[in-house]
Amino acid sequence: MEHRITTIPAPLIAALEKIDGRYSEAKTIYDCIEVELSVYVGTFGDGANASYEWFVWSEGPLGCTLNTSDEGFGASCWAFREGFRAATALGFVDMQEAH
Repeated sequence: MEHRITTIPAPLIAALEKIDGRYSEAKTIYDCIEVELSVYVGTFGDGANASYEWFVWSEGPLGCTLNTSDEGFGASCWAFREGFRAATALGFVDMQEAH
């Protein structure tokens, strides 16, 4: 899998390579940030077909968790926005502390 960010954990890349979505193939990782300790939010997809998905990845004492969309967003920034919202809804990001 191609990626343009050098600090992505290898287990995250391996997990994304297994994704077989309805709208997007996991060909490239476009964005990835560590929003909390060992919690990553980002986007992946197939830029040639303008189809992107978000992911939320967490590494913890009980193992790794990967959540992804399967909606085929038309822009990676839209997918990223929704991924950050998902991370907040899943409890990985506390917006009260961010203020």
